[in-house]
Amino acid sequence: MALSKEQRIYIEESILDTFEAAGVNTFPIDVFDLCHKLKIRVLKYSAYPSELIDFSEDAFSFYNQKKQEYVIIYNDAIESARVNFSIMHEIGHIQLDHDRSKLTEAEKEVEADTFAQKALAPAGVILKLGLKTDVQISSVFNVSLPCARVITTNLGFILKYPALRLKEINSPITALFEESINAYINQ
Repeated sequence: MALSKEQRIYIEESILDTFEAAGVNTFPIDVFDLCHKLKIRVLKYSAYPSELIDFSEDAFSFYNQKKQEYVIIYNDAIESARVNFSIMHEIGHIQLDHDRSKLTEAEKEVEADTFAQKALAPAGVILKLGLKTDVQISSVFNVSLPCARVITTNLGFILKYPALRLKEINSPITALFEESINAYINQ
């Protein structure tokens, strides 16, 4: 399912707003610190009896009316790169206001996946770092190899069009990471 131009812009603006609000400017992104800064409670599956956790293999989120807070519960038995993606995916649902959205469940999932991919490994940052392979992207941004493959495929499309490449390199999201990019290049 392809996202509309409006949806892509909305996701990018939501990522920028999220990062600015939380002061995110380094990579790899610490999703636990991000949740703390956004006042999202994070809990592990292992803290609950397995019969209570049947929503997802990876993570799920909800709004706790009583405590007036969002909660993400994640599977702490999966690899850290997958945990990062799963938590960022749930942050995407929250930041994109999917509780109130009229989108289908499938559309919400595509939006949250896109939010997680673009937030964890921004294309402009990857381009400025000169990363070319799935393994490099996975290692630098702490994303799984399957996630890195999707990102590499998307980068291939961006690289075909010089205007898209410049847009990503000069994006406000990329600008947030400028010091970290320079530190990485100069190490």
